[in-house]
Amino acid sequence: MKKILFLLLWVNLAFIGVAQAASQTLPPDLFQDDISSWDCALEPLTQLEQHVSISNLTHAQLKQQNHPLVESLFASYSTESILFDPENPNQRYLDVPGFIWGFCCSFVGVLIVSLLIDDSGARKKQTSLSISGCIASCLLLGCFLAAITLIYSN
Repeated sequence: MKKILFLLLWVNLAFIGVAQAASQTLPPDLFQDDISSWDCALEPLTQLEQHVSISNLTHAQLKQQNHPLVESLFASYSTESILFDPENPNQRYLDVPGFIWGFCCSFVGVLIVSLLIDDSGARKKQTSLSISGCIASCLLLGCFLAAITLIYSN
């Protein structure tokens, strides 16, 4: 009887989720894009590609020459600058706080947060948040596994 009630609960939740997703309307131009904006954004990369094909250089050789196109393209692309705003470490790109890193990625998320933040105050705050997220996910997983074990043990 418990198995049937548990199955009905999950079917009901799945039905509610599908009904909720179906009720939302998408804008008609969701997948429309302005090609000219892409061309403008990729223009420096096109110039760099042309320079490399003409000069027959590698990326390492371009970096040794301190080529301005390489500096302008790759100066701001580091792992830390992608994940966290370098000017304000408490304000992250994509608004991903340390708790979510710890909750979703567990110990790996704690490691990522603790290694990628340079500012010691922000590192301490975000690492403690990621540890609490890791603990919360472990507790939630433990409760879920205990409930599954209790349901299927009878």
